[in-house]
Amino acid sequence: MNRLTYEEYRNLWDLVARKPFLTGFPLHLDVELTSRCNLRCEMCFQRHLEERRSDMPLATFKKLVDEGAREGLCAMKLQSRGESLLHRDLVECLAYAKEKGILDVHITTNGLLLKEPMIRDLVEAGLDLLILSVDPFHQEASGKSRKEYIEFIQRVIRIVHEERKRVRESRLKIRIQTCVEDYAPENIKDLETENRRLFPEADLVLINPVYSSHEDAPHLSELGRYRFHPCSYLWQRLTIYADGQVTTCSRDYNCKFNRIGSVDVSSIRELWHSPVMRDLRARHLTGRRREFHICGICENYLIHKKTGHPGAGCTGTVYDLEES
Repeated sequence: MNRLTYEEYRNLWDLVARKPFLTGFPLHLDVELTSRCNLRCEMCFQRHLEERRSDMPLATFKKLVDEGAREGLCAMKLQSRGESLLHRDLVECLAYAKEKGILDVHITTNGLLLKEPMIRDLVEAGLDLLILSVDPFHQEASGKSRKEYIEFIQRVIRIVHEERKRVRESRLKIRIQTCVEDYAPENIKDLETENRRLFPEADLVLINPVYSSHEDAPHLSELGRYRFHPCSYLWQRLTIYADGQVTTCSRDYNCKFNRIGSVDVSSIRELWHSPVMRDLRARHLTGRRREFHICGICENYLIHKKTGHPGAGCTGTVYDLEES
């Protein structure tokens, strides 16, 4: 059972977002229940996955939760590269994590498989954050017109909102995240305003840049105009794919650049304190982040040298670099 309150966990998360404070166990795990997806979006790295798509066995998931519960794990996102609503045990996985005391459980989804019975089950099982990816790429891949697509997502959000009001103990938040091609401040503001108008029941709106998803392509053009700062993921979280492979984040979608190990062989604690992770942290802190291929082309934790704007909307807070 978790020893921290939700407020204490969020305070600790904010601390680690500002300073490279290493906890004994990750605060958060991105656990991929499935690498399968119901869409084939033009810009998505699903198009470049080399492995055969798979689902995480329920026993593996429970093993991860059991270790996390013993070690004080605070948060999990039940998704990485795939669409978690395709996993037959999704609701059971969510309920198990909450029963074991995981404070903050998220799901990111394109929303197109969300129907009223599933929404009811997710809310009743204790989902804390529903992240809906809403953008023209998903709309195009869905085969719906823009009007049909927006109306479908609006209906989903209304049902979620009604269900969270019905379940009194629910603290579910709804986040809309979308992307914009020209990541200029005025475009970000305009799109955020539009999304808040379209989806008034949403609690949060996040705007990210459209990036190239190929593992060999820079995620932003003109990377030379940005300062590279250490990635706080290395002090906050790990990503575990459906086949048990572990990496730093889903940018390493084929798990071949920042691979840390496998949960079939090692515990999460062992991987968190492994030589691979120690090396990643040390080089990030001393200005050598770009020695790692994926880290060197990623848009996260970059600050524009001239404007001071972040490379991505969710990462405006960065660590200072240490002297090497």
